[in-house]
Amino acid sequence: MRRSAERTFVQADCDSRGRLSQARNMWAVIHRKESGALRRAQQEREQETRGTTRHREPPVYPFRKPRSLNPGKQQGGNALLARRGCSVQEIFRTMVDPNSMPHLHIAAFPPPPMRDWALFLDLDGTLLDIASTPDSVVVPDGLVKDLAAAQKALDGALAIVSGRSLADIDRLLAPLHLPAGGEHAAIVRRPDGFYDEVEQKVPDDWKRSLNDLVESHPGLLTEAKSHNVVAHYRNAPSKKAAVRQAVSALVANDPENFELLEAKMAFEIRPRLVTKGRAVHALMNVAPFAGRVPVFVGDDRTDHDGFAAAIELGGIALDVGLAFGGRPRDVRAWLKRFANL
Repeated sequence: MRRSAERTFVQADCDSRGRLSQARNMWAVIHRKESGALRRAQQEREQETRGTTRHREPPVYPFRKPRSLNPGKQQGGNALLARRGCSVQEIFRTMVDPNSMPHLHIAAFPPPPMRDWALFLDLDGTLLDIASTPDSVVVPDGLVKDLAAAQKALDGALAIVSGRSLADIDRLLAPLHLPAGGEHAAIVRRPDGFYDEVEQKVPDDWKRSLNDLVESHPGLLTEAKSHNVVAHYRNAPSKKAAVRQAVSALVANDPENFELLEAKMAFEIRPRLVTKGRAVHALMNVAPFAGRVPVFVGDDRTDHDGFAAAIELGGIALDVGLAFGGRPRDVRAWLKRFANL
């Protein structure tokens, strides 16, 4: 009886060790597979850093709020970003440096166009290649036609939001007369022809002061608008410090009402009430934009307010530098896809 019991115990113990060994072997296989997957993922991330990864569609749209949230309740992007460990204000910082956004899924490519979108497009650096001066930009062949096709596919829900004046936007995109936010949405033209304009304007003596600076520093250029003023140093990059000092001194005279914005090779003074997010909110309240998913595409710091507004309303922000490799031609190629909706 005792030997039988001992044999039974030994057999059971062997079976147990066998199952344990089998489990260990299975775990080792799984571990090797997972380790291989992790290594491959790490290699892909390293390749992406070097820019050598093959093109593939992203699993998650950049800056897209999950559709499980009810857009009708306007829960906003603040709660979403708080759950991801940042705030809307921090978007402005993180948009400059993709490496500081581990909590957001940044795609290498933009999502495919959707019929329920409301599309907001920046102009210079997004649809148009940056030129040495604002007046020397070139509108590529076919862009106006593609914009018209995209507007038709979206039932009219397409707007231009630019630092340029409305007159300048219309001149470049003639014969189109699109809904638009000019001068960073200091003036918003709605689809019904109504103009929403802020009252604050940069003082004329500030503009004259910058004109004097340009005369004393060859290569600089000022771009005076009805509400804003821009000092460009693209053709005189060594003068950046002088320009910064001059515009900073002007804003210091009335910092409560005006702010200084650093753009690409330029500094802009604008009223604090003026942001591109203002255009998004104004147009999303009227047809045909209302009830759609706002998608804002831009390339510069001046576009970050538009990004934040789109996110806040349950939409998508596409940074040209991140989603299109910094190439306006890729934005234009993506725009062509709207005609097939």
